[in-house]
Amino acid sequence: LQVAGWVPCLVDCEGPTSLICTAQNMAAQVSFSYENGNARGFQLPDGNRVLVDKLNIHVARVYVVDAARNKIQMPANYTLHTDTGAPVRAHLDEFAITWLDNYVLSVDGVEMIRLENQKQQSFLVQEGVVQWG
Repeated sequence: LQVAGWVPCLVDCEGPTSLICTAQNMAAQVSFSYENGNARGFQLPDGNRVLVDKLNIHVARVYVVDAARNKIQMPANYTLHTDTGAPVRAHLDEFAITWLDNYVLSVDGVEMIRLENQKQQSFLVQEGVVQWG
């Protein structure tokens, strides 16, 4: 995955959504799985920590935590929208996301984290079936 202005560095690929951080903040790409429930955390340049964790196999939440991982109030300058520009409204100081869409978390209008759906399928085939093309 190559996105202008973003630097991916694959850490693992166990889940269907990747989180890509800007080069000036964290030159890393990690995956988040809606199946295994491993939370992913990022410290942003403003010092706040953003955590992404699973609510169920279809929905995750994006929220801000303190150093002890306690949820804190969502800063008013944090916004989340889909890659098509549709805003995601914070509810109870967290954003709900699904694995179907791509998202961008911005602070003061500056993109900090992109969540890109890794649309892919695995093929399981019977013996004798040959892949081509």
